[in-house]
Amino acid sequence: MRDPIFLRKALISSLLIAFGTPLYADVLYECTFTKYGKNNLQSFMSDKVELIEKDDGSAAVLDKISKAMFKKPKAATLVTRKNKKKLSWAIRNVPTTGTSTVNLSSTIRFDTNSGKATYRLCFGGYDSDVNASGTCSKKK
Repeated sequence: MRDPIFLRKALISSLLIAFGTPLYADVLYECTFTKYGKNNLQSFMSDKVELIEKDDGSAAVLDKISKAMFKKPKAATLVTRKNKKKLSWAIRNVPTTGTSTVNLSSTIRFDTNSGKATYRLCFGGYDSDVNASGTCSKKK
């Protein structure tokens, strides 16, 4: 007779192969924001942002800058405390008018219960930043 642990592992493996579905799935949040601050700086901030909390504990963000530059979500740092989440990410050498570039660092904080969210975008080497408020809702 085979070891019960071996049989359990074999069953789980065969189910994963058969259905191709992981036991845990990524969590997707969609956020919508209203911007504040100087109009020319607001152009760097997204009205809509997708936040991806991966099943391995990592996170990623898809905003308009990462979509334009990388064509895929940008890795982010995720901090979770109870029902509060904070995602931070940076994008270097974002093209601007002419031949100049700018470094951007962004943070989104939100409450998973109420959905209330804040978004802050800072420009490296400058005193200016842009803020927004909005809501995030779980989509998956």
